[in-house]
Amino acid sequence: MTNTQFHPLTKNDLKHLDFQRDEITRHLSDDDKSGAYATAMGKLTTLKILLDTNIFNAEHTHELQCMGVILGDIFVLENNFRWVIAEDHYGRTPAIVHNNEQLTFFPVTMISKRIERGEKVDIVKLYRKLCNQINSLIADYC
Repeated sequence: MTNTQFHPLTKNDLKHLDFQRDEITRHLSDDDKSGAYATAMGKLTTLKILLDTNIFNAEHTHELQCMGVILGDIFVLENNFRWVIAEDHYGRTPAIVHNNEQLTFFPVTMISKRIERGEKVDIVKLYRKLCNQINSLIADYC
């Protein structure tokens, strides 16, 4: 088992996450960016449309991981998570943690790994499943 430490995001971390968000929002109209996309449901709908239209495939790891950042943002908006950097002997990676840091998720790769395995991702179903797991874990351990 690895000894993971959590650190606040640095300015460079924030810039990198914003760059990844911009990779997704550039596919939106200006009206979409200022409207529903600002909400968790708007972000989830955007991810659903991008996945359903197959705009990205397994060859687009970067873009799929950018979608994972948006998925993380949804959890931050809706489920009391916050972005941090998780660091262990493998390196540093963005993660989201629940307020008490007992629950950690790595949303950046949640979509890309599934697509790269050839799975069709139903993002709404995945989100609901994760929310159910989170609520169960919070009830049991937090």
